[in-house]
Amino acid sequence: LSSLAMSWQSSRDMQANRQQQGQRLVESLARQSRLALLSDSPDNVTDAVLGVLAFPDVARVEVRYLDGRALVAYGANGVALMLPTEVAPAHMAQQVAPVLELEDAQAWRFVVPVRTAAKLSPFEDDAQAAQTLGYVRVVLSKASMQQAVLDLFVLNGGIALAFALLFLAVTRW
Repeated sequence: LSSLAMSWQSSRDMQANRQQQGQRLVESLARQSRLALLSDSPDNVTDAVLGVLAFPDVARVEVRYLDGRALVAYGANGVALMLPTEVAPAHMAQQVAPVLELEDAQAWRFVVPVRTAAKLSPFEDDAQAAQTLGYVRVVLSKASMQQAVLDLFVLNGGIALAFALLFLAVTRW
């Protein structure tokens, strides 16, 4: 029973860790996507996108304008994707932090807006507020995490069974 509880807690910790990793990845890519969205140049963000794709379990990366047009999109193994225009996620213009847009049995989908930096100048009366240029989406697969959780359950169950058999053998003598 304790091995099941330990395995369950470990699987929850792994899931939380993967979600934090996804949020950090999408946030980092959003910072690197500003120039590409401002200059309408996919070349300015391609290296950063391919760098994100090098992380384990990253299945897809998209950099989109606020109107839903894709600036650049890549799938697993660096395959360029031609994605149609979509409706931007609700409240994207007001959002500031990365969010888990969708979670299903196969993947997590993280999204964060790409915003210009707010300009605070001691020489101007009006501070310029940050503007939303677009958004970044990163899709993380759950396949390797699910396999790791299964391996953890099997290992903990095997260890518990081995100790139970050892305990039974010792008490029989």
